[in-house]
Amino acid sequence: MAKTWYVRLKRQIRGYDPDEAVAKPHHPNVAKSMKRLDTLATLQGWAPLSSFLSEDPDVAMDLVDDEDEWEELDLPPVKWFPADGALNTIEKMIPAITELPMRVGLHDAKHVLAELADLRETLSRAIAKKIPFRFYAEFG
Repeated sequence: MAKTWYVRLKRQIRGYDPDEAVAKPHHPNVAKSMKRLDTLATLQGWAPLSSFLSEDPDVAMDLVDDEDEWEELDLPPVKWFPADGALNTIEKMIPAITELPMRVGLHDAKHVLAELADLRETLSRAIAKKIPFRFYAEFG
């Protein structure tokens, strides 16, 4: 299970740093709830947030101790996505979770909603500047 959930922009936006602009740049509640959020998205016909996940192989290599193990991983190169697909999902998720948080199975819906709002802000800025993005996760 992911411990933290991040958004990375392909290039910087002048005067805006998503890691500093949000209350919780690591989005731990979204990470903890990702399986349920993806289930909600899939059941509703929305793109699951995890479908926008792309790990950096160079970063992953630093986490692997054994070179043979690294070769077995065979991670694809980083993939960047237009932000509108993920933003569309988030904009639909927020009211769905607000209306029926227990039906979605989120015990900490308030914090998940706050983190989704932070992600919405960053993705909206990315769209305005036509900057691709990707999500990445840290596990632990």
